[in-house]
Amino acid sequence: MGTVILDDGFLGSAYSLPKEIGRKIFKALHLFSKNPDHPGLHREKLSGKAEGLFSIRVDDDYRIIFRQLGAAPVLMEVAKHDDAYRSAETIPAMPAQTDTGVHAFARRRLPPEVEVELDDVAQLVGTRKFLPLAQTLLGRRTNRISLSFGEVAEIIGEQLPPSAMKHRAWWANHRGRHVQASAWLGVGWVVEDVDLDKKQVAFASRQNLGQHQP
Repeated sequence: MGTVILDDGFLGSAYSLPKEIGRKIFKALHLFSKNPDHPGLHREKLSGKAEGLFSIRVDDDYRIIFRQLGAAPVLMEVAKHDDAYRSAETIPAMPAQTDTGVHAFARRRLPPEVEVELDDVAQLVGTRKFLPLAQTLLGRRTNRISLSFGEVAEIIGEQLPPSAMKHRAWWANHRGRHVQASAWLGVGWVVEDVDLDKKQVAFASRQNLGQHQP
């Protein structure tokens, strides 16, 4: 399975999409990972104000806007055709390389340019419930963050299930077994520790921590 890099703008736009579009997004990205030039994707290099960006087809109505940095695409936006292209024109152009050879764009967020599995993106976009938590983690300027269970519930806009209060396994970094895990794995973070007595969870950047199980 391929990997991608998520921009918080992509997560924000995906949150408002119908659930069936989430499944189509994964299908398009999976096809892209196997063959970026597949004719069904209608891959297009944009120009004008959107210079440096590309689009691929989700279905007749929706398009994904992305930037290519290395092997993995940086997903910037997903929206209906006209909205996607209008949004692409507002995305800042790629800054020139610094004297160290690293794009300033790549240093805008911590962790920078974390490649995540398409399976995680599929669950994250397909369910949408935990997208706000993913956005919160992606937007952090630190490599670790501790949240109370109540703060997590406030972020996602609903109460956590009883199992989250009682069982550490609910917070496990198990890809594919728990939808909620895609909220952190899908943006390059892991659960570092869970304190059921204090009802707190600590997240850490996977890039700096490595694969770590709570």
